[in-house]
Amino acid sequence: MSILGPPQTDLTRRAVYTHIGDRLRHHRLIMRQSQTQIAQLIGVSPQQYQKYETGKSKCPIDALLKLCQHYQIDVENLLPHERAPSGESAQMSMRPALPLAPSDVDAAELARLIAAYGQISDRMKRLKLVELIEMQ
Repeated sequence: MSILGPPQTDLTRRAVYTHIGDRLRHHRLIMRQSQTQIAQLIGVSPQQYQKYETGKSKCPIDALLKLCQHYQIDVENLLPHERAPSGESAQMSMRPALPLAPSDVDAAELARLIAAYGQISDRMKRLKLVELIEMQ
């Protein structure tokens, strides 16, 4: 084992690429944009961008950073989060940082919620709000 932890398998990498792709798709849909529009933004073909969203291709870091700036999100929002359960080692959570919206929540309502959340400057209030929502 290296100092960077256990070696990642292709399966683990693929799961991470798929997770990032799911998050990219989530944010694109919130913004009501097409894959073609986003592909043009980052300078790739729509087919290539589709591969990023499905996890079939790794999205380059410069494109990820451009997308994060476009969506006004932190890059951490795209990544799987590690959390330490009661056991010794941390496990990777493939759950999105923001859960995908249920089908009965329209994109406008979700965008309004996200915008309002972004206006809360007090970090502790934001954390308490998330805890309250997760209790549902």
